[in-house]
Amino acid sequence: MEEAQILIVENESIIAEFIGVVLTRHGYRIAGVVASAEEAVATTLRLRPDLMLMDIMINGPHDGIIAAERIMERTDIPIIYLTAYGSGAVRARAEETKASAYLVKPFKSTTLITAIETALRGRGHDIALAGRDHAPRREV
Repeated sequence: MEEAQILIVENESIIAEFIGVVLTRHGYRIAGVVASAEEAVATTLRLRPDLMLMDIMINGPHDGIIAAERIMERTDIPIIYLTAYGSGAVRARAEETKASAYLVKPFKSTTLITAIETALRGRGHDIALAGRDHAPRREV
């Protein structure tokens, strides 16, 4: 089995770095880090990661929800939203896309890893679930 590759879509470099540390400590591979909807779509279509972590408020004229919609039209790659917006119209729009999960920042690394493992299992591919194969790590 191969390790799951995850694309991070996040315009805040400190948050992207934190997420990258959490993922690598749990045995996942980072497919890349991008900061706009346009980069997210192009990178996803080029690299075909196993899963995407998508911030909603990202650089450029389009948000992460629009990027997710464009990606979901062309692929079956699971998307997990990571956002500071926990309610209201933004959440309603996000829920319409049928993403795998919606996590509100700040979140615990264990919550993120659980959401990733659930999404990857739901995809039904022969991918190593890092959390299953490695001992738990300390919180980051």
